[in-house]
Amino acid sequence: MDIVSELVYEITHFNFMIWLLSILTVVLCGIPLLLVIRGIFKSFVAARADGPMISSTYQNPKPKKKVVLGMVLVFPILLMMFFWVLFGYIFAFSMKDSREYECAVGYALKDPAVTDALGKDVTAGNFAWISSFESGGGFRTAYFRVLLKGSKGVGNLYISSYVAPAISTMQLEFESPDDYQRIYTGTFPCN
Repeated sequence: MDIVSELVYEITHFNFMIWLLSILTVVLCGIPLLLVIRGIFKSFVAARADGPMISSTYQNPKPKKKVVLGMVLVFPILLMMFFWVLFGYIFAFSMKDSREYECAVGYALKDPAVTDALGKDVTAGNFAWISSFESGGGFRTAYFRVLLKGSKGVGNLYISSYVAPAISTMQLEFESPDDYQRIYTGTFPCN
């Protein structure tokens, strides 16, 4: 499963954040573009109402209007791209660099329940979708989900971890198309 088909799978099955970002994209890009198109249409209609130009002294509109029009068209697209990159990193990629991710995925790839459900060549997906994350004062809690892919199909690994100076715990739950089970409950890092 390549990154595009995995993203389509995420959109159609789970991820609320992708839907939220899509709506944000439509609002940030669609509304300004509609306003610009409406303004162009109005100026075109106004020019047609004035009739043909008789004078040969007609001058092109000031370049400032073109620059402003260009900014109105480009700014929402740049803003949308910024939000997609920022939120994409925060909600889809930031946990991939964590010890929790390494521990959970490493454990799941070796677990018999996972290999029985998904086949021998199980790999982790491209994203680690965060549901919740808190860190501060030596404490750290994380809840996130990773798509697991194998020769027999796909499944989801749900990770819940709590890391503190005195005690650290982790819980892993695996969901395949046929089953949902807890595959690990214990200390962090995984044993």
